[in-house]
Amino acid sequence: MRLEFIDVLVPVHVIEEKYPGGFAQCLADHRPLIGRRMWHDGRLLRDGALDPASARALVEGWQALGIEPLQWVNKRLSWKDVCVVDTTAGGPTVVCDWLEWDPKRRVAWLRGDTRGEAVGRW
Repeated sequence: MRLEFIDVLVPVHVIEEKYPGGFAQCLADHRPLIGRRMWHDGRLLRDGALDPASARALVEGWQALGIEPLQWVNKRLSWKDVCVVDTTAGGPTVVCDWLEWDPKRRVAWLRGDTRGEAVGRW
């Protein structure tokens, strides 16, 4: 998954489970944004923002759909169903145990998966 600016990443399996109508409905609902600010590789969906306030609004939008953004694990705040990655500030904004990323190549993938070909706007 290619990254740019501030990325809000959601695993497809979470969308399938929690988004009303599943992943197919999510894609239908966001059709005008696919290939612009949103893209997916079949495992992760990327939504993006240019500034922290816009990223926060995206996270709140996902939360309104029943997708839980944060959790406490061993007294440490971490991303749960989404992960915000700020490529200009050094990566995930809080701990994200389910994501791996390569800052030099600006790509991310689910931990435990092979990296595969990067999908994105470029």
